[in-house]
Amino acid sequence: MVNYGAKILNTASGALSAHQALISVLSNNIANVNTPGYVRRSVSLETRAGISRESGGFGSGVQVGELQRSVDTYLEKLVREAEADKYSFGTQEELLKRVDSLFDLTGGQATIGGAFTEFFTAISDLRANPSSIELRSGLLNKAEALAASIRDTYGEIASVQDEADSRLTGEVEQVNTILDDIARLNGAITQQERGGNTAADFRDQREELLRQLSQKVGVSVVEQSDGSSYVTLPGGFPLISNTTVRHLSVTQGPSFAGPAGVPPLLSGRPTSYVVFNYAPQGATSQDIDLSETIRSVGGTLGGLLAVRGLNGGTSTSPFSGDGPLVGLGSRIESIARTLLTSFNAAYRGQDENPGLSGVQGSALDLDGNTPGVFGFFSLEGITLTDSDADGVASSTDLTASGVVSFADKISLAVTSPRGIAAARDVNPNPGTLTLATGNADNLVALSALRTTSFALGTVQSPSQMTFEDGYQEMLTYFGGEVSSAQFASKGAESRFIVAKQRLDQKSGVNLDEEFTQLIKFQQAYQASSRLVKTATEMLDTVIGLL
Repeated sequence: MVNYGAKILNTASGALSAHQALISVLSNNIANVNTPGYVRRSVSLETRAGISRESGGFGSGVQVGELQRSVDTYLEKLVREAEADKYSFGTQEELLKRVDSLFDLTGGQATIGGAFTEFFTAISDLRANPSSIELRSGLLNKAEALAASIRDTYGEIASVQDEADSRLTGEVEQVNTILDDIARLNGAITQQERGGNTAADFRDQREELLRQLSQKVGVSVVEQSDGSSYVTLPGGFPLISNTTVRHLSVTQGPSFAGPAGVPPLLSGRPTSYVVFNYAPQGATSQDIDLSETIRSVGGTLGGLLAVRGLNGGTSTSPFSGDGPLVGLGSRIESIARTLLTSFNAAYRGQDENPGLSGVQGSALDLDGNTPGVFGFFSLEGITLTDSDADGVASSTDLTASGVVSFADKISLAVTSPRGIAAARDVNPNPGTLTLATGNADNLVALSALRTTSFALGTVQSPSQMTFEDGYQEMLTYFGGEVSSAQFASKGAESRFIVAKQRLDQKSGVNLDEEFTQLIKFQQAYQASSRLVKTATEMLDTVIGLL
């Protein structure tokens, strides 16, 4: 005979236990509604099987199924990719906007373009009264302002590039820490799930770390059969395999550098590379250059490398690399070199001794002195010489100086208003110089340089254009780089928001839904407890009849 009283008690106690588990899961979801990386849990109800016909065939109640995490690996992948782009373009926008402020006409800092306009205007003003000390002082001030604006602007650009380069070390250290934590969680998940349990908390923590890793560098993630995550850089370079980690490093002396070392940055500092050293510990470094790969996959690291630029090969020039800062610095450097060569050559005047030994310029200052080869623009703390003895300031002389960049050192050779050579020799006899009062022929020649085309643009690929056109081309180039970064940053932010919202709809905790389910299962729990009371009363009645 079937003991129905016992069956009712057994079914009711199982239901109580099952609904307790459901309420426990719901309470955990509600408690973690604001926990970063938490994925909503759920438990299904299953009919408890195993009842034979002889025992009544009425079933034996309910039991809970396996704990489930509401995950969507595809949406998680979209969020990681969008977040990598967001941090990459956000970093680029942040750094480029700081440089862009150097060309803001509404700001307090003098721009190169404005300094050029005032410089050539001062030359024209002095033409009307070339002996005026006041006007000469004005021209000297404008020339100093032009040189200072070139130095300061180039220096600020170089400083931002240095900052981007220096930040690589800290970012890589954070990446390595995150990689270690993910590998540790891989081991914990593998061990716990080997016994058939779901390592829900460990999986949540790992996914949150993978997102943090994507903020630093874009990665590809594949879950293995044992539950561990296999993490690689796009292209296949493995960062994590189960509990094994390949740490990245930053070096200015990679094994693949040539005899001259790594190329310099705009400031002259050595360029840093993100590498993996696959040589055994204690052995000579054997570095794999990952800089290009990391730049292409996004994250803060990718953004820093994109702004700073890459300079490979055996180049010793900071202007042979790529990137917006290199492109901008190269254009300013081109202007500085043109002032040191073409402007100085025009300022000295034509050769007074054509075909004869020795070279002498035809320009004269108020005291009848002729300027040197680098007589107007020169360098701070460095003496430029006429290396080929042709009497003309040229690129050959600049190369012979051994100086890498001139824009951060350009200054004036003229130190006093009387030393400005405004006139040119009026004596027709070669080698004999005569200064005529009021003569401004040299200023006329210098004024003409405003509309003369020179080899401007980048140092590596110059084009013929005037100073004004060269400056406008520089603004157009860099304005395009800033606009592209801003547009890409906004687009990445929008993609991230959409992807995150879709993932939250799938994996996030919705309090309204959770409370609705809580009320539902609470009522079921109360009903089950009534079953226990009913079964007890029935049993008491039976016992009373006996």
